[in-house]
Amino acid sequence: IVPAATISRELALPSSESNAMATVQTYLFELRRILDGGSGNGFRDSMLRTEQVGYRLLVDEDQIDVCRFDRLVADADRLLTEDRHLRRRGCPEQVPSLPAQAASLLHEAVRLWRGKPFAGIRVGPVLEAEAVLLQARWERATELRMRTELLLGRHREIVAELRGLVAEHAMNETFHGQLM
Repeated sequence: IVPAATISRELALPSSESNAMATVQTYLFELRRILDGGSGNGFRDSMLRTEQVGYRLLVDEDQIDVCRFDRLVADADRLLTEDRHLRRRGCPEQVPSLPAQAASLLHEAVRLWRGKPFAGIRVGPVLEAEAVLLQARWERATELRMRTELLLGRHREIVAELRGLVAEHAMNETFHGQLM
């Protein structure tokens, strides 16, 4: 649920509460019309619901790229953890394909990413903070993907990409370490 006050602050609306609320309601009316394809059903079955304390978008998590991204990264991380435990116990041959499966999931996750979060749109303080968090999640997933590629012995295949990552993310020590 996103409170109306958060939407108002993100849109940098005037401080007058009644004007801000009217503007938020107008924007949300238009958003409902777009989301619902102009069905004209009075928004009874709208994907965008008004709740007592704000607004809720009703969609399946699989329709949200960042939710799919997070799930794929978490699944890959679990596979790599399982692989690490099997190797420590001296039985890596039990599941030799775990790193390859993890690499596949991580490649799928990164393919969902289409540049910097909210690129090309004006964002306010709420989305600006969210963009920083999303970028950090992408970096962690990319670090994990590079580690997995190295684990699979694909050193030469990722050198160019790692060089690009080091150039673009000069403060990221993990990328520097993986390149070395």
